[in-house]
Amino acid sequence: MSLIDDFLHSIVGKIWCATMLILGLPLLFLVPYLVILIGYEAVQEIETPLYRDLVYFVIFEICLITFVVKTTSVNWFRKHIWRLPELKDDQT
Repeated sequence: MSLIDDFLHSIVGKIWCATMLILGLPLLFLVPYLVILIGYEAVQEIETPLYRDLVYFVIFEICLITFVVKTTSVNWFRKHIWRLPELKDDQT
């Protein structure tokens, strides 16, 4: 066994893992919320409506491109939305 395995199987390791879970799980939801909130407040500080709308447009385009790129590898999207041929499974 390695040192990490010994540590995780000890009582101190189990307490450490439980503490990280209790502290880390709320942060999985809190950190993205705070990032979105801070970003929204920063965009609202832009006084020129044209620049504010351009920032919103860029954010929307980034989300749209990410959606398109991520979903083109899913066969349902390839078949029904993009009209692309289905990908072959590599499982043998």
